[in-house]
Amino acid sequence: MMKKLSLTAMFALFLMIGGLWAQQDSTLLRVMQNPHMLQGQAVTVQGIVDSYIPIEQYYPDDRPDRTVVYILRGDFNNRVVVVSHLETPETNTKYRVTGHFQQSQYPDADWEIIETRRATVPIPPDNDVVDDDDWWAKYGIIVLIGAGLLIVVIIVLLIIALSTPRTKVIHAPSERQEESTSKPSTKRDLHTVIIKTDPPKTMRYMPGQLEIISGEDKGKSFKMVGHPTDKGSVTTLGRAEVTGERGYSHIQLKDQTVSRKQAEIIYRDGKIMLKNLSETNYTQVNGVDVKPNEVVELAPGSIIRTGAIEFKYSN
Repeated sequence: MMKKLSLTAMFALFLMIGGLWAQQDSTLLRVMQNPHMLQGQAVTVQGIVDSYIPIEQYYPDDRPDRTVVYILRGDFNNRVVVVSHLETPETNTKYRVTGHFQQSQYPDADWEIIETRRATVPIPPDNDVVDDDDWWAKYGIIVLIGAGLLIVVIIVLLIIALSTPRTKVIHAPSERQEESTSKPSTKRDLHTVIIKTDPPKTMRYMPGQLEIISGEDKGKSFKMVGHPTDKGSVTTLGRAEVTGERGYSHIQLKDQTVSRKQAEIIYRDGKIMLKNLSETNYTQVNGVDVKPNEVVELAPGSIIRTGAIEFKYSN
């Protein structure tokens, strides 16, 4: 019951934030990134009048009187069509425009604003200092919403913590005692890779470790298990799923841009080396492509890139 109330409170807060956000001054970037959320609502944006659209192009059949159509350009070069019945604005002048946001009938534009109000916005010189009152007027609502959201999150977490019954922890037998009968487990706190843990005694960890430095698992690290071969202890990387004992020495990559057999990390004669196996998606070491079947030595701090995932080797 408490969790349902918490979810309801969060949902209501997001609706309130969305409504407040839609009513405040927005950059064109934010509006054009969320057009469907703001469709049919009144928005207020700032931008510079870039150019005019001839009325006969916008209304080829029925041309309303005293209508001007122009392009408003935002700070990040996002553009939107503005249809206005007000006085013609000056080009290269910055305005704060308020109006109804909707889909455009102009073939070269997706969205338009039916303007209801316009005000000139002075463009300060680059060396002007922003006044504290202006800063608060512009960003105060964002600060308040952020503080409110933080408070609600803390309250929800406290409610969940207090409503969760405490359970007594019973310690299971040691992992080595159940090694012969237990199924392979995986490192569960990773999202971009799958690594089996608790290798059998016949397998050994390789020197050093890999740290993920990009994506959802950034900052997480793990040790590598080597499978004994005639060329040394080998850990494989790739999109393929490897079962059996070799699965402990395999790093399964979830990224769809990597190959099923991407690369091998080899430990031999006291050296750690990487061998690229992919012929289409080259593995990179320190930003340099490793050609198929080419072997390069890894040093502490070496950066390995496979698709969108980057690792750093350290010892």
